[in-house]
Amino acid sequence: MCSGGTSPKQTAVTDITVWTYYNGDQLESFTKLVDEFNSTVGAEKGISVSTESLGSVNDLEASVMDAAEGKVGASELPKIFSAYADTAYAMDQILSGAVQTVKTDRLYTPGAFEGGASARKVLEYGLSDLAAADRETVAERIAAGQSAADAEAEFLTDDYFENWYQDICSRLKRYEG
Repeated sequence: MCSGGTSPKQTAVTDITVWTYYNGDQLESFTKLVDEFNSTVGAEKGISVSTESLGSVNDLEASVMDAAEGKVGASELPKIFSAYADTAYAMDQILSGAVQTVKTDRLYTPGAFEGGASARKVLEYGLSDLAAADRETVAERIAAGQSAADAEAEFLTDDYFENWYQDICSRLKRYEG
């Protein structure tokens, strides 16, 4: 170090979570390795590793697949996880397909199918336009002296929602292939 200088500060820390199926002595040994890494190379490079044992191999596989498929209630997929070849292959298939889709923008381009941009507008505005119109009607009714409950009652029924839903479906049918 030069005199009067200070060591450069690591500002950003990269957090890495590792999911395992390790238990008992195996988990204890792995945790010691992680702790050693965190206190040496990790501290030097700004990397912090945490490990989570998810139980058995089957528990781990189920959690990994649920996370990869985005199932409701699933945890976020970690950066690293233990896996046997069949799980690794399944993940490769899921991720390869996702990467290819993103690279080719098949999900997000208006030209994904004929009339795609117009169909998207039906979905974007179908509820918001109706809600705005309903809100205006309710405000007019309240201004005319109706109670809020009476003014909005017509719009809060299953039949009203079903009519809106059927209208959206019929408008989208124009774009079916």
